[in-house]
Amino acid sequence: MRVQDTWKLLEEDRSSLSSGYLTRRVLPEVKYDVFLAIELPSNTRLLMLRVKHSSVGKGTVFPKSSSFEVRRVALPNDSEAYVTLQLVLTNSRYSDIFTTLVQDIVDHLVPLADETNAVAEFITRLRRWQTFLEKHNPEGLSQTEQQGLYGELWFLRQVVIPQLGSRRGVQCWTGPRGTQQDFQFQSCAVEVKTTVAKQHQKLAIASERQLIYK
Repeated sequence: MRVQDTWKLLEEDRSSLSSGYLTRRVLPEVKYDVFLAIELPSNTRLLMLRVKHSSVGKGTVFPKSSSFEVRRVALPNDSEAYVTLQLVLTNSRYSDIFTTLVQDIVDHLVPLADETNAVAEFITRLRRWQTFLEKHNPEGLSQTEQQGLYGELWFLRQVVIPQLGSRRGVQCWTGPRGTQQDFQFQSCAVEVKTTVAKQHQKLAIASERQLIYK
């Protein structure tokens, strides 16, 4: 089942409703309810998981990011025994990523008949996506990160390559691999720091390991 196709069908049918939810139940093989939905009039895309309150641990904290969040809601005509977890796209710029995220969750719910396990898997997948999106920001590098990258490239071009040559110089540039120092040579290491302030007096050190090279 492709969630993108289902959302498109719902969007084509939105003329039948001016506000509220257009929903389609998916995964008929499981006992709990999984819906793909469009919230009107905002046309917000959602994945909805309707389960018993007892299947959601008390105090459960759901992951969130710049592109999605989880809401707990009560659907009309539901008893107090049920809660619906809504995974909501919060920024339309990330719609493609959100579609992939929801497809991943739906695919992992297919073999899970028990709703307690389904909720646990729902949270697990979201945490993994949260970690991924924090590490790989869809909007690219922040201004500070761009500044840091520029400093490393400047040092590589102006200092390292003239001494070691292009191939060996790039091999010594270890910053992109997440090492403690940005450049590691045979007998020493270099951590590059950049600033836009005049007469800068302080440097931020991520950890004491940046001061040690083994």
